[in-house]
Amino acid sequence: MMIISYLRAMKRIINLLAFVLVLLSGISACQKRNVPPPQEELLYDVECFYQQRPDSALQILDTLNVAMLSEKEKAHYGLLKAQTILQLDFGNPEADSLLQLSADYFSRHDEPYFEALTCFNQSRLLGVTLGRETQNEKECTELMLKALHCIDACQHLDPRLLCCSEDEADKQYKIGSLRSQICMGLSSLYASTGFVEESIHYTKMADQFYADHDLSRKRIRTSFTLGNNYLELGEYDACLMYYERGLHFAETVDDDVERAYYYVATNLYYMTLIDYEQYETEEERLQLLRKAVATSRKGLEILGDSINAPLAVTFRAQLNQSLCDGYFELKQYDSALYFGHQTETSEDDDLLSAQTYKYLLLSYLALGDIENARHYADLYFAKTWEFEFLGKDVAEVTDEHQKQLEIQQIQNEQHLKRMRLYLLMATLVIVLLVVVFLFYRHQKENEVKNLRLSQEKLQLQKDYNDKERLSTEALRQRMKTIYKEHYDNLFDRLVNEFNALYPNTLSEFSAAHPELNETERAICLLSYFSFRVKEIAYILDLRENTVSKSRLAIKKKTEIEDLAEIVRPFVERITSPVSAC
Repeated sequence: MMIISYLRAMKRIINLLAFVLVLLSGISACQKRNVPPPQEELLYDVECFYQQRPDSALQILDTLNVAMLSEKEKAHYGLLKAQTILQLDFGNPEADSLLQLSADYFSRHDEPYFEALTCFNQSRLLGVTLGRETQNEKECTELMLKALHCIDACQHLDPRLLCCSEDEADKQYKIGSLRSQICMGLSSLYASTGFVEESIHYTKMADQFYADHDLSRKRIRTSFTLGNNYLELGEYDACLMYYERGLHFAETVDDDVERAYYYVATNLYYMTLIDYEQYETEEERLQLLRKAVATSRKGLEILGDSINAPLAVTFRAQLNQSLCDGYFELKQYDSALYFGHQTETSEDDDLLSAQTYKYLLLSYLALGDIENARHYADLYFAKTWEFEFLGKDVAEVTDEHQKQLEIQQIQNEQHLKRMRLYLLMATLVIVLLVVVFLFYRHQKENEVKNLRLSQEKLQLQKDYNDKERLSTEALRQRMKTIYKEHYDNLFDRLVNEFNALYPNTLSEFSAAHPELNETERAICLLSYFSFRVKEIAYILDLRENTVSKSRLAIKKKTEIEDLAEIVRPFVERITSPVSAC
């Protein structure tokens, strides 16, 4: 009996333990169901379609609980959301903070592909949101070069990224595709700052990738970019060769808009030959003008009236404006007026409108239509002086002009009444009015001529200032390059480079500031090159603390806060450097 009781007790205990285990497993299962699933796979899924469907991608990303993401997932999330926002609204400043979050993480971890993609988008965004100032261009270029360095170092890709590639089996295609985008970004940046040869170098790198993978549509852009670069360098044969190659690829993919751009670019080629007087006789000049006109008409024929894509509208306006210009130079004024009016109604571009108004004004003057000439003169001046006349000022000027016209009309009516009453006085008044009119017309023509000359003079001065600024920036870039290459006797190398461009400047600077010792003068010179305290310490083999103290001593001796300003006056005395970097 005791054994039976013991067995029954054991059975109850076992049943109780089984119940407890079942209860605990149920609670555990409930808790696991409340744990959010990993989001990393979802982010890679979004990676595959955000470019085609950015609206849907943004909705999915907005549903994620960012606080529950890991640090890596947050960085990937920030990059994806920034790219999606830029797809919908390029230049949106919200993307900047998201990209910075990604950059902070990827720069500290071995993620070269994502770091390159982040730097690439940061550079593009910076170029749009901050304008085209020299400092911003430098920062954009540095970010783009960093992106290129990262993608060159990329040897591994997460396999989940390859499902988004056009060639899922080849990770090098994914890497090469991003590298080619970065190269085209560098090409655009260098072209905009006047470094055309560098632009050509990076464009050819991208073009080689597109050629290896038979991407004809991509090669349209690289071909036309190379053509424009060689045109700027004055290498006209190479320019025309790349334009024709771009036309070949446009015809291969059957893209009429890109085919039309060939004729836009070729027209620019002919007009550049004319502007730079690449002809020997007047007949050769007229022949070039006729080719430019024929090229523009061919481009309009290809576009027709059916293609209304944004680029097609822009190209059509440019071709119409080119025809207005060409026909005016050929003295076919009626044709110039026709295409000028076509440009008026097709594109609202300030530069294009100003050029069109200019040739409409000149064409009407050549035909003797003073009323229309005055109308387009007012429009031309309004476009070229758009920063001087704004809002209310424009309305006030217009009202005042209208009042003057009304007063003039009343005065004319009074003159007519007097003419009926006094025949003799009428003859004298007519003669007087004719003289006044001729004088006014002559004065107006002189004003138009003087204004045009003034604009040309200002443009020449601006071009000269831009060249001077680029020369100084090129010197600083050269100094930075020498610093990065870690030459022996680095400071001597920098000084020799500076002396080659600005001889005797250092001796003049030393003579003008005898209160500074040799080290202090060296610190002033390196500050002019925009080196930081850490870099100056490295170049002069000093401690950073020593450099900082020396800087304070210099400011105290010279009473000048910006050390670069101590050297600048001696550099600016030389109006033209001996050679460009």
